[in-house]
Amino acid sequence: MADRNFELDVRPGAQATTTVIAVSGKIVMENVPEFRQAWQTLQGDKVIFDLSRVTYMDSSGIGSLVNAHVACANRGRKMAIAGASDRLQRLMSLTQVDKVFRLYPDLTAAESGLQTTARGGIA
Repeated sequence: MADRNFELDVRPGAQATTTVIAVSGKIVMENVPEFRQAWQTLQGDKVIFDLSRVTYMDSSGIGSLVNAHVACANRGRKMAIAGASDRLQRLMSLTQVDKVFRLYPDLTAAESGLQTTARGGIA
């Protein structure tokens, strides 16, 4: 049974080709199927996971983000993570996925960074 505090909000970003997946609550094993479904059906060429309201993430949540990254790369999409708390950033550092993901302090910075990257710049 999924955690009742877990919520997803999938919405367009500032750019027409960007989708934002805002997550609230805990990303844990029980919520991963719903989390995965949110990014598997996306259109567009840029995806931002807004984790600013995530309170906890376990290893299955990290695994799901890695799967999202691989799926985006295989489809030629750009992916970024925005607003991860210090706690989540430490978890990503411990698991070394911070070397794979583009991490931004907030949604505005992520959208700007992906826009720059899309034009050939470095995020």
